[in-house]
Formats: sequence, C-alpha cells, structure tokens
Amino acid sequence: MPDRRRHLKFRGLIAVAAALIALAVLATALAIVSLRADAMRDAERDAGNIASVLAEQTAGSVRIIDLTLSELQDRIAAAGAATPKEFGAAFGGRDVFRILQDMLSRLSQVDVITLVDAEGRIINNSRAFPSPAVNLFDRDYFQDAMRGGRTDLLPEIVGPAVYRVAPGLDLGALPVSAPLLAAVYRLRRESVNLREISDWAGLGRERAVRMLNALYLQSGLMVSRSHPDAINESWFGGLGR
Repeated sequence: MPDRRRHLKFRGLIAVAAALIALAVLATALAIVSLRADAMRDAERDAGNIASVLAEQTAGSVRIIDLTLSELQDRIAAAGAATPKEFGAAFGGRDVFRILQDMLSRLSQVDVITLVDAEGRIINNSRAFPSPAVNLFDRDYFQDAMRGGRTDLLPEIVGPAVYRVAPGLDLGALPVSAPLLAAVYRLRRESVNLREISDWAGLGRERAVRMLNALYLQSGLMVSRSHPDAINESWFGGLGR
C-alpha cells in the first residue's frame, strides 16, 4: 500500500512537471511570437521612415529640376523664336552653353541638358560647345512625339503636374484641328492637369497626351509640379482615379 501511494505521488509529480514544462514551452512560444510581431512593427516603422525621407529627397530633387526647366522654358518663351531657324539663332551661342552648364551644376541627378529644335537638330547642350552635328529626327521617340504617335506622356512631363502653353508660342502656325487649337488657346489662359484636359470637348486622354507631347517638343509647354492642382492630381492618382 505505501508503495502504491508513493507510485501515485510520483506519477502526480511527473504530471505536474510535464504541465510546467508545457506551460514554459507555451510561454516561450508566445514570447517568440510577441518579439517577432514587435520586430516586424519596428521594421515597418523604420521602412516607413526611410520611405518618407527618400520621398522628401525625391520631391526636393524633382522640385529643383522643375524649377530649372521652368526657368529654361521662360527664357525660350521670352525669346519669341517661332521657327527652328530663329530658335537656333537665339539659343545656339556660347552664352546659352554657359547658362546650360550653370543650370546643370545645380542638378546633381542630371547628366546633360540638351536643346533640340522641332526638326530634330541639337542646337546646344551643357556637355560641349559647339554641339555635335547630330539630328534626332529619325529617332523613334522623336517621331512618335512629333507626330502624336505616343499614347503616353514623355518622361520629362509625366507625373502629377499642370500644364500651360508658353506665352511666346506662335499659335497661328500650329497645323492642328479646331478642337486641338481651341484646347491650345485655353491652355494659354489656364494651368490644367491631364485628367481635366482629357475631359475637354473633342479631346480624350490619347489626343490630350499627343497634344502635350507635341507642345513640349515645340518648346511651347510650361510644366509645374508645385501647383495646387498638380498636388490634387497626385492625390487622385493615389486613389486610382
């Protein structure tokens, strides 16, 4: 009888020990899960902070590029060059070369700034003077944009932005249809984003994109990414509209 009691007591101790071990294993597992969740939250927070910093740096870089391009567009518009010949005469000199070099010095992310006329000739660039006798007229990207064959905005003007026709553009010399000409005249008075331009009568997104590409390559388009409507366009884009 005493042996049986000792046996039962020993079995009870084994059961208690097993239960304690199980509880310890469970507690360890819960601690590991909790630590993993904490680590994931910390990693997500750190990634979010890094993303915010990179986004701010990128936005700052884009803003500097946008301001530099706006300055260049203002110079081109003020010159009032209506033909490729006039454009070459106004911007093919060493003084413009020095201006382009000065602009490039402010843009660490940019390799070269090049001025190309409507016929594809390189008029000036920030890399060397005089510019090489290179013609881009037969390049696919140049032809697509000039003829309106692209269905996407050129890389230089894509993204959240508003657009406006440069004041020096000779509208009467543009060989476009009546709806496009009306849109160009309207863009001379208003700064509008692509989504709104696409809703104008007789346009649609594809024709609006082609028009903006052509205006940009004619040095007749001003692009702003800091305008309130550009910021709204970015917000709508985030909603998938």
